[in-house]
Amino acid sequence: MILCGFQIIWRDKMYQVLLVEDDTALRFIYSKMKTWSECGFAIAAEATNGKHALEMLEKQTFDLIFTDIRMPFIDGIEMLRKLNDIG
Repeated sequence: MILCGFQIIWRDKMYQVLLVEDDTALRFIYSKMKTWSECGFAIAAEATNGKHALEMLEKQTFDLIFTDIRMPFIDGIEMLRKLNDIG
């Protein structure tokens, strides 16, 4: 049982999150937020840009991608377009 806000969520496992953020400080802050675990999520991996995230997604699956929009190499929107094209 997980208490998230005013909801009680019954779940056997945590949802696995890929955190994609180029700013080191923000990535650290986002990854340490207690709300993730309180709501049934766990940061399973972190990527520094869209290109890095796509490489990680070739090897591992995630339940949720939490991404920045403006990043070097491949931004968040382009990364999502590429994921949509892959299927």
